[in-house]
Amino acid sequence: MTDPNDVFFTSSSVTPSTLTNVTRLENEMEMDSTPISSYTRPSGKRPRKKPSAVTVSTVSKASTSSTADPSTSFSSEDIVTTTTDPGTTSFSTSDQSFLSLIFFQGTLGAAFYDTEHCVLNIFKEISECGDFQNILRMCYQCSPDKVIINSKQHQKLSELLVESFFQGNSAAVEVVPASFFVYELSKRRLLNLAPSGQSDATNDHKDIWVSSVVNLDDKNSVKAAGALLRYIDQNRIGIELEESFIQAPILGVAQVSLMSSLYLDSNTLYALQIFQDENHPSAAKRGRSRGKEGLSLFGNMNRTKSRLGSIRLKHWFRTPSRDINLIRQRQEAIQFFTLNENLDKVLAISDWLRSVKNITKIFAKMVASHISVQDWQILYKTLFSALCITDMCSFITDEVEIVQDFRNIDLSGLREVLAMVNKIMDVEESKLKNRFVVKYGIDIELDEKKRVYNGLPELMTSIAEQELADLDPRIAECSVIYLPQLGYLVSVPIYPFLTEETQYALQNLEFVFATSDAINYKSERTKELDRLLGDTQSEISDHESGIMHRLQNMVLQHMSPINTALDFVAELDCLISIASFSKDHDLVFPTITPEKQISIVGGRHILHELCTRQFVPNDTYLDPNNGLLTIISGPNASGKSVYLKQVALITYMAHLGSAVPATSADICVCDSIFTRIKCVESVSVNLSTFMLDLNQITKALNGATSRSLVIMDEFGKGTSRHNGIALFTATMRHWLARVGECPFVLAATHYHTIFHRRLLPPSPILRYKTFDIGDDAGGGLVYLFKLIDGYCLHSRATNVARLAGIDQSIVDRADEILSLTTTEKQPLQPDSVKDNNFENCQTVVKRFLETNFEFEESSHEFISWLKSNLC
Repeated sequence: MTDPNDVFFTSSSVTPSTLTNVTRLENEMEMDSTPISSYTRPSGKRPRKKPSAVTVSTVSKASTSSTADPSTSFSSEDIVTTTTDPGTTSFSTSDQSFLSLIFFQGTLGAAFYDTEHCVLNIFKEISECGDFQNILRMCYQCSPDKVIINSKQHQKLSELLVESFFQGNSAAVEVVPASFFVYELSKRRLLNLAPSGQSDATNDHKDIWVSSVVNLDDKNSVKAAGALLRYIDQNRIGIELEESFIQAPILGVAQVSLMSSLYLDSNTLYALQIFQDENHPSAAKRGRSRGKEGLSLFGNMNRTKSRLGSIRLKHWFRTPSRDINLIRQRQEAIQFFTLNENLDKVLAISDWLRSVKNITKIFAKMVASHISVQDWQILYKTLFSALCITDMCSFITDEVEIVQDFRNIDLSGLREVLAMVNKIMDVEESKLKNRFVVKYGIDIELDEKKRVYNGLPELMTSIAEQELADLDPRIAECSVIYLPQLGYLVSVPIYPFLTEETQYALQNLEFVFATSDAINYKSERTKELDRLLGDTQSEISDHESGIMHRLQNMVLQHMSPINTALDFVAELDCLISIASFSKDHDLVFPTITPEKQISIVGGRHILHELCTRQFVPNDTYLDPNNGLLTIISGPNASGKSVYLKQVALITYMAHLGSAVPATSADICVCDSIFTRIKCVESVSVNLSTFMLDLNQITKALNGATSRSLVIMDEFGKGTSRHNGIALFTATMRHWLARVGECPFVLAATHYHTIFHRRLLPPSPILRYKTFDIGDDAGGGLVYLFKLIDGYCLHSRATNVARLAGIDQSIVDRADEILSLTTTEKQPLQPDSVKDNNFENCQTVVKRFLETNFEFEESSHEFISWLKSNLC
């Protein structure tokens, strides 16, 4: 059985599944495995290149030199598996273990399997900057015997794994066909797994179960998991000596995360508005272009000046740090950049940052020898700006620890590249001729060729005069021209006596070809020019191209220190961006404490504050003494949802190293944030809204540790009232039973029965909070938006309905029904119906009194009238 301490999310166990149909479909798409040296860069944001033996080896040396010692990039804490009790256990590698990786479009997907526990562990999809540090962290966290990558993955990744992790053992990197990583096939393999003891489960049941464990929207993670399942199945991992009909055992599926980063799934990022993509308003362009960032935390805090800084900041937002030292270092740097005395220098650095471009594609073009003049200009401007920025950082004090490491960067390579480009390339001439032009004084042979070429106009004019003197007197003019491949020619305009092809022959001239306005010949003089000068222009271009290639090779040899300097520039851009935002919005730096607590004084919702003229701050105290589980009640629209998001956002921002919107805060390092606030509904997902809510709660119940933050907003509202109360109460009891190991839980609810009937037992970690309200002179509600102790027994929904503009008669009727149902009385009909019945009764009585029942005919007439009017 699976050891619950070896996984971050614990899920139901599954039985071995038959994957015959999927295997047959995949075999139809099978592609031959290609050797490692044939890797190409994946398509998407990163450029594709055609590798060769020389160019690839050059890139590999440059890329691996900066990551040869992974210990300099991350600490030992990074190699511990995220577990129920973080930091106490790690993946076992006593038997065979396998790690599947895919890096595509800037994101990394991975899955891990070992034959001791037989659990498929799927990593949450994370962003990767291209230095592959997160891949190394995954390798050290899992310690796999073999890493599986696809044949289209870049060779740089394979060489990094072999040299930096497997100490030269290339056999430890298994290359499989790209068809292993097809998303739809990988998704089918996952969905074909069944819960333990339910091998006959229906497809719908499997879909629901898998979606509650794995986020199927993380496509790279799904690809990695599917590829690993296929590899295990084809190679019969763990069952090599068993009969052929025995399937490789998959006893459980779990989702894990890097120990170095705070875990947030896509639903949490969406619910907290950390990222918020807005589609293009034009339906025609909506699918072809990326939308802009809407009202989100990233959109407001991203004040970076360079593309590199924006990419790095987004990487920070997707992988908030759990390294307490790194968080404190970022705080020190950001606080330093917010000081008024440093404002002028910060502004100067910001100006230089605008000139820094993302030159990753330029390096790829250099490898493929497709670099243009504009690329050379961008490269030079970027490197020059980066050098100026690093020199300007000398004003940063030694107290800013995060900058001290960058002062030790060897910039000699960067300076050498800049000096050589500036010395060799003639920028102005290159712009005019739209090709790489070398300055004079660099190459003597090239200078001689240029001197000859520059003197050609006078020489050609002289030869044209000599040729004209030897031509027919009827020819008034001629010219000497040069055409590549054909050489020098005598060009004669077409005269009336030279209109027919039979008339083209001229004395001492050899006809070559004719155009609509001229006839071209070879003469002895032009042949002599061909012999003496040859294809001078092409020779100059070839000579300058050779110099450019040598310069390219020199740039590529210094690519590692260049990337290091640009990494510093990007990080500096991020720090200045966060500092600018923090200063403009009156943020304070929280104290990052090792103690288990989230204490916030005067906390505010940073995004909601931007949209309102006045915001009421609230305090939060979550710790073993003040309670770990807080149930929040209150009227509708009193501020419960805003408060829940506020606490989560402040905790999240603290892990970025940023200042937070509060008067003061003491926050411990958390390992994950789970939310049940809202879900993204789609017809492509065969799940109901309530099932999506349950999936989010399932992830929190299985994955939350004592250092997790769980936010629940009205869980249970998607089903009947009694079922919702039962599920909510059972979930709360589950947390309470963990006592000191209970995560930080904030839960808002309108289920007042919980308070009426005391459905939750008293506990030292349980607290009840509500939002205070007041009454105005007209009998309406006044929302104070202040969190106080206690609980609310009424939601006051009709007051909100009145504020929303619903007709007063409808609101009054709702109040009437509510007052009767709360006292368990039957609601009466409305007054309009009662008045109508009274009038009908009066009419009947009046007709009855007027009828003479002594006559049978009158009696029948009354009965007929009664039936026609009342029935």
